[in-house]
Amino acid sequence: VHVMESRFQQLQPNLLHLGQARLDLFQTFTLPSMLAQTTQQFLWIIRTDPELHPTLLHQLQKLLEPHPHIILLGTNSGWVDFNHPKYLQSTHRDMVFSGSWGMLLDYHRQAQRRVHLLTRLDTDDALFKGHMEYVQQSTYESGMVTTSRGGGTAPHSLPITSAADKNDTAAAPQFRAYC
Repeated sequence: VHVMESRFQQLQPNLLHLGQARLDLFQTFTLPSMLAQTTQQFLWIIRTDPELHPTLLHQLQKLLEPHPHIILLGTNSGWVDFNHPKYLQSTHRDMVFSGSWGMLLDYHRQAQRRVHLLTRLDTDDALFKGHMEYVQQSTYESGMVTTSRGGGTAPHSLPITSAADKNDTAAAPQFRAYC
């Protein structure tokens, strides 16, 4: 289960000119680099201030609307461990400004039983188009994938690659971060 996390204008909801400059960078570099990834099997959570200026919020929602695996989450909380079973106690459906709440729930459920990969990306940066695939593939090749697969795959999650993956239920989920 691969989750990308980013922050946009947290605790800065009304800095409209700064926010517009950051949004221009996001639209020019960050979003295209993520949409060009050779795999789209990941969930991208972008945290933003719940009171983000409506001008910025509407532009961001319009950019992200066609992409249900990109969650725009209205929260000023810091990095919260997505893999933690109590994650959903601090994240609610009404906090989702864009993206699929159901996909977020599915990823969270899968993260309890599967390897959880975390990538953090600033919203003014870009990644090489093969980065997400490389991280996922190198995790398999490193031998880290020895945890339960929970039977089947979730949309946008790492695929089951062997019979051993399907049958190994003894180990707890593991975590690997790339920054």
